[in-house]
Amino acid sequence: GVRVQRTTKCLDRRAAELVARQWERDAADPESAVLLSATLSDALTLLLKTRAEEAAAGRRSHGTLSFYRTKSGHLTRVFEHDERGTFSGFRLASLKARDVDRYISVRRGEGAAENTISKELIALRAALKLARRAGLWRGDPSAVCPIAFAPEYMPRTRYLAPAELQRLLARIDQ
Repeated sequence: GVRVQRTTKCLDRRAAELVARQWERDAADPESAVLLSATLSDALTLLLKTRAEEAAAGRRSHGTLSFYRTKSGHLTRVFEHDERGTFSGFRLASLKARDVDRYISVRRGEGAAENTISKELIALRAALKLARRAGLWRGDPSAVCPIAFAPEYMPRTRYLAPAELQRLLARIDQ
């Protein structure tokens, strides 16, 4: 019942009307406003907070938390920083498969190994799942993340020689 005035900062009447209509929708459905404003950083922060709580509760190791911190840093750097390093939040509502494909291309261009990129995508997928559960995103992680992105498994070809095994066993017994 209270009249509120604010500027849309639009010069075009139609553009101003679109902005005003969006404001009305946001006021009527606050959840919609949250969905439109949520960023990848919000999802990654949620991921790190959750993993820290799990580590404190003994459900995950502190090494796992460190893993997710490192991988989240690359995601933030590529998705949310421009060439000059200026931060601008990447809106989750606009996340598409082509954005993840671009991320993979950028990381390959930087010389990151396929295994490393795969682990970063694991962190992204986990963050998106938590964001979906928290109501920050309505997308489907499997729709934006590559389904079969994983380096080819290469079994080890080396094994311990008998003398090496004896030295190892001697050290373990101590």
